Amino acid sequence: MLAATLTLVLGCKQVRVLNVSDDGTWLPPRISDGLAQAAQSLIPDVPMPEGFVPVRSKCRSEQLPGGRRWVEHLYQGQADLNEAVQFYRNQTPVYGWRTFAESVDRSQAVLWYRKGQELLTIKLVESNGIVGVRIWIADQSASGAAVY
Repeated sequence: MLAATLTLVLGCKQVRVLNVSDDGTWLPPRISDGLAQAAQSLIPDVPMPEGFVPVRSKCRSEQLPGGRRWVEHLYQGQADLNEAVQFYRNQTPVYGWRTFAESVDRSQAVLWYRKGQELLTIKLVESNGIVGVRIWIADQSASGAAVY
């Protein structure tokens, strides 16, 4: 994750100007504590927090035979890692995903969900107040144990 904060140096003082995603898209500032769900997500059955932006150069998906799909997306936004983890813990089951494992530490978290034959892996990494959310969806019946 290479999301960056652009700074302006004025004399001896650095002033944070704005945060941008890996694609150079402006990341809106946080306006409140906690994360709300965005009105629309690129993946209809996987939520995206409001204020997060997709890194289009790192979003890929493919419709496979038999209605199966393969998805890899990256979203970035200004947030606290714990808030982002809590957002996905609360919102993802609303779309029918069942939690089956997670690993959380101070700088990153990985959440695993199942729905039918699909496995959803959500990896969250925080760096300098920006959280990157990498999402993978794979069909277990076609690829075996698709754990990332």
